[in-house]
Amino acid sequence: MRCLSDPSESSVRRAVTAALPGLARAPIEVASDISTSNPEWSSATAVVDGSFVVKFAWSKRAAERVQREAGVLAALARVCPDLPIPRLAGVSDDPVAFATRLVPGVPLASDDVRRLGEPERAAVAEQLASFLA
Repeated sequence: MRCLSDPSESSVRRAVTAALPGLARAPIEVASDISTSNPEWSSATAVVDGSFVVKFAWSKRAAERVQREAGVLAALARVCPDLPIPRLAGVSDDPVAFATRLVPGVPLASDDVRRLGEPERAAVAEQLASFLA
């Protein structure tokens, strides 16, 4: 298991090349809010070719987490094929990275939930409970 040396675009391109060789020359948009102060959280994502999300790490601890996350996604896809989770499109251990297809949407934030009415909050809670179960 090897991690990237840094979160630069050239390093991320090495991860993309390892996980998705067919997209080695595709455009890459590295997340702009990358924090490099704590090795525990030295991981981030990049959008590749406008169609894939690649998760990568540049510290050993973060690489272990990214590798574990890829393993969990693979295991869940095998045992629960109907579960609506990201599907792995490519994985690499050298350097540690994985790719999933980009799907439209945005993360659900607590402020979003506060603005919902009771029926909408109940629907969100039901979907979340179903996913976690």
